[in-house]
Amino acid sequence: MKVLTDIYIFKTSDDIRIYKALWDTGATETLISSKVITELNLDQTGEVEVSTINGTINSKRFGCGLLLENHSKSINTQPAEFSHRKECDVIIGMDIIQHGLFILDKGDFSFTIDQLK
Repeated sequence: MKVLTDIYIFKTSDDIRIYKALWDTGATETLISSKVITELNLDQTGEVEVSTINGTINSKRFGCGLLLENHSKSINTQPAEFSHRKECDVIIGMDIIQHGLFILDKGDFSFTIDQLK
């Protein structure tokens, strides 16, 4: 079962946009699409190696804030770039999931953040 939720992404608090996010416990990194990067004019902060089904690639990192659906505190993060997918513009990886309680029970999904370091 795929878990898709809304996520709010921003560079500044004046321009917050909603995107679809896929929760992926097999992804070590949170990823954002080039569409998000372009629409929010995000700044590159570095590079990271990302493993894909086709091998390892170098991917650019971008600084932004994320606000997860049903949460009140934003997360400052540096997700890596990935090519746009039909179903989502963000992939939430274990770099975020590891800081909370991820529950998928008979189709019901919840995520509670314990504490982000």
